[in-house]
Order: sequence, then C-alpha cells, then structure tokens
Amino acid sequence: MSGTGAVVSSRETLMLFTVCPTDGRAERRCALGALIAAAYQITNDYSRAHDLAIRAVRPLHGCATLINVNDVRGHAAVLALLDEVIAAM
Repeated sequence: MSGTGAVVSSRETLMLFTVCPTDGRAERRCALGALIAAAYQITNDYSRAHDLAIRAVRPLHGCATLINVNDVRGHAAVLALLDEVIAAM
C-alpha cells in the first residue's frame, strides 16, 4: 500500500479497504501510518500526530523516503531507517 494509511479486511467479503491510520479497526499500517497512530495515542489530535510523525524522521529523511523504503524494501529496511534516525538524535 502506498501512502499513509492502514488496512482493514472484511472477513465477510475478503476485501481490503483503506482507513485512517488512527482508526481502531486498522489491522495493518504502513510505517508512516504506524508513526501517526503512535503519536495519536499520545496527543489525541490527528493534525498534531501527523506533524509529529513527519518530524520524527525529518532530521535525516522525508516522509516520502520512509514511504518508499516501506513499499520497496520492506520492514527490516524501515527498522534500519528508524534506527538511523534515533542514533542521530
């Protein structure tokens, strides 16, 4: 899935549909969606959560890089990217 979001599967129809990453029905999230969901748990404000998630990776990378790494290189590469950001703090 490209972009920011989360996925919910409908067990009745076996279809997937996109929901907001803070939606409680979300079963899977992209890397940026997971950061937004985590920030939302702290702030309870979607706009602030979105800004915090983007700023979390911004010192070294933009959110487009995070999305691309998530979509192209996978989970291990996302964790490596986040480790790099944390180490730079």
